[in-house]
Amino acid sequence: MESVIVAAAGTARVWRGLRVPLGRGIARRAIETGEAQLSHATADPDVSTELAARSGLVVPVILHGRVFGVLATADERRRLTPRHVTLLRKFADQCALAINNARADRGIGT
Repeated sequence: MESVIVAAAGTARVWRGLRVPLGRGIARRAIETGEAQLSHATADPDVSTELAARSGLVVPVILHGRVFGVLATADERRRLTPRHVTLLRKFADQCALAINNARADRGIGT
């Protein structure tokens, strides 16, 4: 199983289209569980020590009851909070709706 980065903010040209193994990190847990994963590198054994000051958040995009993909964000300066989880979940719901509508417009089944 691998992840494919479709779009990224900031350094988008560097990351776009990058394929990487999911490994044991929070993206894999979000895909397997269908639940948001909030991680602080200092407390997460699956995150390398070089990212020790980073908080990470991965929220699954659920389409027809299955994980279609994930939205991920990280912050090197501050800890992400449950409020960030709520906001990214709402955005993931809107993404799922937009994907569903686009697929329906193109006649793509579920």
